[in-house]
Amino acid sequence: MTKELEPFPGLVNQHFDASLQQQPNDFNAEQQQWFERIKQQTAHNAEFELDDFDFIPECKREGGLLKAQKLFGKELAHIVQELNGYLIA
Repeated sequence: MTKELEPFPGLVNQHFDASLQQQPNDFNAEQQQWFERIKQQTAHNAEFELDDFDFIPECKREGGLLKAQKLFGKELAHIVQELNGYLIA
């Protein structure tokens, strides 16, 4: 039996949707927009790093790393690491 390969962005979207269903959604709309930006970056580059907040135009335009730290606090690095794990698994 041969499995057809699915484009990576499609897999990232599936994993993102599945992770949202598994996790309690205690995030506000602005935080969820940041998750969308992280997902998009991951779909195109296979991962997201904290430095990307200041290098990706969509993130930088919205306040970059400082804004993300303000929104997510001390948990930011853990959240990014966890999202990477879900999205590229």
